[in-house]
Amino acid sequence: MVNPPEAAALVGSTLSVVAGGIGLFRPDKIAAILGIERPDLLCLVELRGLFGGMLTTLGISCLVLRHPYAYLVAGLGYLGLASAKVIALAVDRPPPGKVVPGLLVDASVGLLLAAGFWAERVH
Repeated sequence: MVNPPEAAALVGSTLSVVAGGIGLFRPDKIAAILGIERPDLLCLVELRGLFGGMLTTLGISCLVLRHPYAYLVAGLGYLGLASAKVIALAVDRPPPGKVVPGLLVDASVGLLLAAGFWAERVH
């Protein structure tokens, strides 16, 4: 039986794999979501690498390992993304409506994943 914190982490892991799959196989969709018009080839390569390779690997690693520290590291990665977006809002001053949705997604997935760190302590 999976306890609630691990269930949350498994949901976060699955969301990471889904987002990563979109990035891996359809980086043009990620570019559109980010508002990047006519991305050049290098941009698509980077989107495929970061959104595809990185997010997919984080999610799959958590699903395979199912270890509290795997969840913690993946969750901290997502929370780092969210933190950088908070800093960008203050320093770069982009339109909040373009940044906040992604910030909320990153923070939510990060918290879901980090919940798995406490799963072992619930037993």
